[in-house]
This record gives sequence, C-alpha cells and structure tokens, in this order.
Amino acid sequence: MKRLMVIIGLCVFSSPALAFKFTAETCQKYGLGKYWYCEEAPDKNEIGVKEIMNSSMSPEDKATQLNQLWEVQRKRAVITGERQEIEKFLETHNLIINKGIDFAKNTQGLIEATPTLANSNSYYKNMHEQNIREQEYNDILENSNKRYGLVFVYSSGCQHCHRQLPIILKLQDKFKVMGISVDGNYFEGLDENIVDENIANDPLVQAYPTILLLDKAKPAKIFISKGLTSLTELEEKIVKRISERQNEEK
Repeated sequence: MKRLMVIIGLCVFSSPALAFKFTAETCQKYGLGKYWYCEEAPDKNEIGVKEIMNSSMSPEDKATQLNQLWEVQRKRAVITGERQEIEKFLETHNLIINKGIDFAKNTQGLIEATPTLANSNSYYKNMHEQNIREQEYNDILENSNKRYGLVFVYSSGCQHCHRQLPIILKLQDKFKVMGISVDGNYFEGLDENIVDENIANDPLVQAYPTILLLDKAKPAKIFISKGLTSLTELEEKIVKRISERQNEEK
C-alpha cells in the first residue's frame, strides 16, 4: 500500500479512460507493466543539433546527421503536433536554412572577387539575390501593419467574393481587414464590416471583389486587385505598392 501511494503521488490525471499517467522514469522505477499507462521514454541516443555542430565529426558527417535529424524531427512534429517537438524541428530547420544562406553569400563574394569565376547567370548569385528579395519582401509584410490596412469590397451574391474571403483572411496576421458590403449582408471573420451601397461609384472599384490598401499615415486609397486573386499574387501586389510609396517618400 505504501508503495502504491508513492506511485500515485507522482501521477498526473489524464482522462477517465486513462486514469493515471506515469512518467517513463516512474514506470521503470516501480516496474509497472504494460497494463499501466506509461509515457514512452525519450530516445536517449538521438543527438541534438547543438551536439552535432559542436562535435568533432567531419563536415560531411555533420551534414548527414543534420539531414537525418531534420527528417526525423519533421515527422515527429507533424504526428505529435506538440510545441516542444515543433520547436526542436524549427531549431534544426533554421540552422540548415541559415547555413545555406551563408554559403550562397560566401560563394557569391568569391565569384565577384574572382573575374574568371564571374558570371551574371551564376546560380549562387541568383540564389543570394533571391534570398535578399525574400527577406525584404517578408520585412515589408511584417512591418507595415501599423501604417496600412486592407479593404475588401464585396457583394454577398458574388461567388468570386465568397472564394476570395478565405484567401484574404490569411492576411489578417499581417494587416487588419475592413469589409465593405454593397448589399448589407456581412461576411464573417473580417476585423470590421460596414455597408456602402454607393461604393460602386468609386473609380477604384470596377468589379467585385475589389481589394484596396489604406495608407493611414498619409491618407490614401491604393488599388490592389479586382476579381478573384490568389494569396501569392495579393502579397506581391501589396509589397509592390508599399515599396512604391516608400520610394516616393525618399
């Protein structure tokens, strides 16, 4: 009885079906068999990303180990969905991505410093420039939400508007989205909704849906797109318009 009380003292209630949940250490210490609910013991043979990078392994072996670790952690994070597993995967993933970016920069630096290697169509030059463009692209989207907002002009009877809605909702982590309904029937999920039956008279609104960018710092409505527009195309158009305004202000 005393032994059972000690065990129970180390348990955490999980669910009525599972009754008690024991750590792997507790199960091993008290010799609990298969009929007890025991957590799986972590794989102590798995080497983490820091251990791999700080080890005395050759660069080739480190690269192999990192790729294998990335694949295992990705599968584990997808299946378990646990925050801890996702964080481990992202740590390995980010290290590999950053190593790739550093490699592209170093290679392009060598090409530019060596005339015999210079080539305007260099794969590494293109990759380096693409990485820079993507970083600038993401910076604009992430850092413009305080100044800019999106306007989604729609009609509840417009099928393209219904299909556009889930696409524009994906931008809410970057911009606040105000919906303007032309018929008073509101789409759910937008940050704000108003009705304006006369919006069709606005020269920027030539079809439904229409998406506009609002500049709150220097008040202005900026046309982005009309008709059904993909997420990628929307982001590209938004970045282009914001970049144009930034260049005008310089």
